[in-house]
Amino acid sequence: MKLLIKIWLIGMVAGLCACESLITTIPDSKLPKGTEKVVLHAYISPQDTVIMVKLTKSTPLLGVYQNNGFGFSVIGNDTIYYTGGVIENASVILTDSKKQSVSIPYVKTQATYVLSASQFPIKAGETYTITAETPIGNVEASCTVPTETTLALDYKIDTLYEGSGNSRRKIFHINFDWRDIPSQRNYYTMKASITSKMILTPLAGTEDPTPIEKYITYTGYWDEENRQSQYQSDANRDGTIFSTPNGVIQFGSDLVNDNGKIYRPTFSGEKDIIALEVLNTEKNYYDYHRAVRVNNRQNGNPFVEPVPIPTNVKNGLGCFAASNKSIRTIVY
Repeated sequence: MKLLIKIWLIGMVAGLCACESLITTIPDSKLPKGTEKVVLHAYISPQDTVIMVKLTKSTPLLGVYQNNGFGFSVIGNDTIYYTGGVIENASVILTDSKKQSVSIPYVKTQATYVLSASQFPIKAGETYTITAETPIGNVEASCTVPTETTLALDYKIDTLYEGSGNSRRKIFHINFDWRDIPSQRNYYTMKASITSKMILTPLAGTEDPTPIEKYITYTGYWDEENRQSQYQSDANRDGTIFSTPNGVIQFGSDLVNDNGKIYRPTFSGEKDIIALEVLNTEKNYYDYHRAVRVNNRQNGNPFVEPVPIPTNVKNGLGCFAASNKSIRTIVY
């Protein structure tokens, strides 16, 4: 019996040694090199006052990530995504189905290509193509603006205050409904924002202590704990009533930077203007944002299979999509 145990132990040690010999450290120089791709994000709507295009470089999966100052980027309050660096020297052209086109210039202060919508109005039902020629490759994407909109109907708004003194902040809880556009496939998302006149008081030690008044817009976020989704489809729900998740807008405690000066905001006491938006979006918009949302909610869990992020950008990554939105304003 003792002989059998000794043979078993010898076998175990030999097996472990054999396993260890299979582990080889590969130097970084011999790893396959990832290829940077152009990442394009642009979202257009007839209701927007500007056309914005964000061009960045993808971060290869292999290799060491270097933080170059560009972290998370936001474009038009639509998408938050990780980027490897802004592409500044591209030629960006937007074209409609009639072959009318416009060049979109780069605005360095915003690290984004920006054009006033009045120079190239976006129209419902029209198809647009965007092309970008960059030093690391050329990309192209197309989208069609949905033709119809639907308005926010019943809504519920609750307010409360948290904190005290200079840390006091006002919080809005918002929900609203809308009716699905019947007899067609639709994809929706929603937005909520509040514009309020604030009294901005300079921080102590500022040369000019005179307060100023300024309208500031605060954008809400959606808490999906009530099982409603931020991105919804009318599959099997044609013509029915849709509802938002729980919307939260909080403001009043964050410092404000205006013209290089730092201010502490307080409420002026005037009424707030609340904007409730329903976006009838393209399928490209829905598929992309929903996939990003699902991946973000996994919080890096290694035991959950990642969801592939779709793209409609040829030779690149990202999303170019359109929406047609209704905006209901409420004085509260």
